[in-house]
Amino acid sequence: MDDKSARSGFTLVEVLIVVSVVAFLAGMSLYLLSSQIFKGTDAKRKSDINRIQIAIEEYEKDNDCYPTPQVVTCSPDTGLRPYLDKIPCDPKTKNSYYYENDGTACPKWYRIYTKLENKQDAYITKIGCTNGCGPNALYNYFVSSPNAPAQ
Repeated sequence: MDDKSARSGFTLVEVLIVVSVVAFLAGMSLYLLSSQIFKGTDAKRKSDINRIQIAIEEYEKDNDCYPTPQVVTCSPDTGLRPYLDKIPCDPKTKNSYYYENDGTACPKWYRIYTKLENKQDAYITKIGCTNGCGPNALYNYFVSSPNAPAQ
């Protein structure tokens, strides 16, 4: 056996270094990808809430009241027809967005809340929900009727 054939191959240290670098790069990729997934899911939430808000405003124009919470749920999801065929659910939890109003039989204002996953979203800082807002400070994003009282 000559000297060259005895030296071919990788040492354990070399293999560990390569595996460590690959694992580090995979971890960084996963971290960066997850933030993009959060942004995509949050964009869906914002779009859903905007669609619900438009339907609620149209409902109010016809009824001189905003709908009650029982109407604005994603199950059975038909409460705002003909303004919105299907009320969307949160894309991750599959629950209804939290709908709050003045609690009367003929509500005069409303808010719709959700929790965004991307904590760096500019809107969260703009509306002052960095430490939570809404009932029990569980949410960090909302839309409301123009006449809703201040939080």
